[in-house]
Amino acid sequence: MRNIKYACRELWKNPLTFVLLVVQSIIIYVLVVCMISAVHSRFRIYDEISGLVAGNGVSVRFFGLNEPNGAAVMDADTAKKCLKGVRKVSGCYDVAFETVTKGKNVSIKTTAYDTDLWKCHTPVMDAGRWFQEKDEKTTQIEAVIAQRDGRNGTYHEGDVLTVSEEDQKMDRCEEHPIQVKIIGIVKDGAQLLGTNDDNMDMTDVRRCFWNYSGEYHQLPYMFLIHKDIYNYKMKYAQGLPLMMSGLTFISWDQPSDGKFAEKIDKYFAKNGQITSYIKHDQLRRESYAYILEQVKNMLPIIIALMFLAVLTIVSCTSILVRQSLYKYGVFYLNGLTWKECMRLKKTSIFILETWSLVVAWAALEVMLFCGQLREMVVIFTLWEFAGCLLILGVFWLFGDITIRQEIGKKSGKDVLTESGITG
Repeated sequence: MRNIKYACRELWKNPLTFVLLVVQSIIIYVLVVCMISAVHSRFRIYDEISGLVAGNGVSVRFFGLNEPNGAAVMDADTAKKCLKGVRKVSGCYDVAFETVTKGKNVSIKTTAYDTDLWKCHTPVMDAGRWFQEKDEKTTQIEAVIAQRDGRNGTYHEGDVLTVSEEDQKMDRCEEHPIQVKIIGIVKDGAQLLGTNDDNMDMTDVRRCFWNYSGEYHQLPYMFLIHKDIYNYKMKYAQGLPLMMSGLTFISWDQPSDGKFAEKIDKYFAKNGQITSYIKHDQLRRESYAYILEQVKNMLPIIIALMFLAVLTIVSCTSILVRQSLYKYGVFYLNGLTWKECMRLKKTSIFILETWSLVVAWAALEVMLFCGQLREMVVIFTLWEFAGCLLILGVFWLFGDITIRQEIGKKSGKDVLTESGITG
């Protein structure tokens, strides 16, 4: 405890050097967090869909898929029967309905997700929550909505909308009117799973996600769970009309010799309207390249920053040590061993860097909370924290080497003699 108190005093007795080191360290930590976040964000979105694109298969964007008899495919089980030999189908569905908003019949662009899709990605929420497993076990149809102005928009968490099929009157009598309860509002600008015209031509993980912008998209988008609609239909023998449409992942266990893929392609050509198509092996390969591209871009910057930071820490530590040699001689004369004097300086460097890390982390948290980093990707996870700890360790290590070089090559008696305290 005494060493910590003396170490803190050491820092404040050299204010200019202290401020220089703190400002430099804070800037380095902030940049490290931002750089790791940029790489991590790319890896994280790929990791979310990695299970869906594992093995052989294709990622398809449908604008409708039909059975051989011409009927629209309305669920994954039917799609599996049509595409004989596939192991799994997980996709999105277009849902057509109207609701009354401010006295007018309104159609809302609506997508229903299969279980694997809504589970793999949770968008940033402005109010309420995303779907949970318990939602699939009820006959209440839950919905999450993305709209202009977020929580301050037309619809709010807890609203219950009475809906009907498009082209049917809303005031018609129904024994069990179809009601949709809004459980969450997506934050404006949030990333959503699915495809639209902005990303359908991408060949990496970006083709599977899009960002909702109220200013750009104008109209609200609603998201449902496919199983919810199925449960409602089973109980009340009525439901919302839907068809498989949008992003769909299809996987199979057959050998990757291309023959089975050709068979699937023929079925698509005859019974589906496809706007985008990519094989899983290509999607994985392009996604890895997309992630590594960011690493290659960031690596030279990180190396340059580290070089400058180490140069500064070595120079400033050397100056601080030389300025303090006389003081350490006095400490030595008053009972401290020379090793304890060295430890005192090391402790002061460690305190400075730790304090800089805490300030940098807190500053980023506050700026993120206040919405000042909307245009940047900043994530706070163990990866970012580990990167900052690594930098702290590097700073402390070079500080330690400098201290050993400056203090370790002399003894306490040498310093006292040079200072004229002893003869």
